[in-house]
Formats: sequence, C-alpha cells, structure tokens
Amino acid sequence: YTPDAKLQREAEHSRTLIRKDIEHVGKLAPELKKDLTALQKKIEKFMPPKRNPYLGMPFFAPQRELGVLFSRTLSKKFPGKNIVVTLADDPLKRTSPYFIPSADAPEKITIEALKGEVESFAVNITNTTAKEQQLNITAAENLELEMYSVIHVETDRREYVDDALLPLKKNSDGIASITIPSGMTRQIYCNAKVKFNTSG
Repeated sequence: YTPDAKLQREAEHSRTLIRKDIEHVGKLAPELKKDLTALQKKIEKFMPPKRNPYLGMPFFAPQRELGVLFSRTLSKKFPGKNIVVTLADDPLKRTSPYFIPSADAPEKITIEALKGEVESFAVNITNTTAKEQQLNITAAENLELEMYSVIHVETDRREYVDDALLPLKKNSDGIASITIPSGMTRQIYCNAKVKFNTSG
C-alpha cells in the first residue's frame, strides 16, 4: 500500500460519486444523454484536489460541469426564473444537488405562532441558470431566524448525504447569503422564533 495507491483509491471513490450523479441526471434529463456520455468519459482519469472531509463534500469540477448541463433542463422548465425556492416536504429526506422542483414557493413564507414559539422548516433553493447565483435572505422584524446550510458528507457506501448543518452568518444589515452553483439545489434548514404575537 503506497501513497500513490492511496491517491488512486481516493480518486476512484470520487469518480464513483460523480458517476452516480451523472446517472441520476440522466434519469431526470434523458435529452442530455450525448453530453452526459462525454462527461462520463472525461472523468475516467479525473484526479480530485485534496480536501478536508470534516468540512463536508466539495462540488468537484465535473459535478459543476454537470450542473451547467442540467441547467439547460431547468431553464426550460422555469423560463424567466434564475432561482426557484420550494418548501421541503420532509427536511430529513435526502435531497440531491440535482433536483427538479415540482412548484415554486410563494415570494413570502408566513409563519403563525405565539410569542416565544419556535417553528422549524426547510427550503430548497434551485439555480436554473448556467452561472453561479448568490441569494440574499432577510426575515421580518418580528422573527429571530436561525439558518443553516445543509452540507453533504460522504458515506462508506461511496454515496453522499445532506447531513451536516453549517450556520449561515448574517451581515451588519441582518442579511444572510448563500451561493448556489449552476444547475444545482442547496437546502437551508431554518428555526424561526416569534418575538411578538403576529404573523411574520
């Protein structure tokens, strides 16, 4: 067992993850078959950069390229929309970064609760464009809103699951931002605490 063999083993693990993503997108967007086949061949010698597994899975270059391809399908399904936000039916259910929303959520999410109560929910944010997008998030003044970006972590079955939660920090204006790669979906888990009795 040599350092080179270890690198090759880790590289093949990464290629396996990417192949599964390509297969998944192929089922969602069969019209991309030709481009997906070319990407499959391209990753045969792909060598991933070093990463810290404790920081969650990065999106490798071929996965970002896959997102650009998938954005073609998303942009046709949601013409004129760069970002599509949907409520997660089950926050504990695994959500692939390559995801076709069933419907667009309303521009505002209303929470009805008594003062001091905490309501938890999750939203999926989908970038339908061929370029990376940044989304800025604000909350009504009567809410204390904690937000967490769901991060993918690798399993011993050569899969990754959206398991870890990374807090989204707010700037001095109370605005939190999240970046969504082309053609991908990121999930945000939220805890909302009502400051006084009203809808927010």
